[in-house]
Amino acid sequence: MREALLERPAKAGDLLGRSLDNTFDIQGLIKDLKRHYIKKALTETGNNKTKSAEKLGLNNYQTLNKWMEDVGLKE
Repeated sequence: MREALLERPAKAGDLLGRSLDNTFDIQGLIKDLKRHYIKKALTETGNNKTKSAEKLGLNNYQTLNKWMEDVGLKE
């Protein structure tokens, strides 16, 4: 009952244990993951793209810019 009342962070198993039914969309899932972690990195670095790219393990901020475009985070 206690667990039902408290919000728990998502576990890797929740992400990796999804059913491969007719509605499964791996590209959408990857896009959601990228969007989530890009936003998180930008928040943690005060929107510094160079530092965000480093946090995400990307080569440079240009790669981050491309990822941002791909997931709809760039105007």
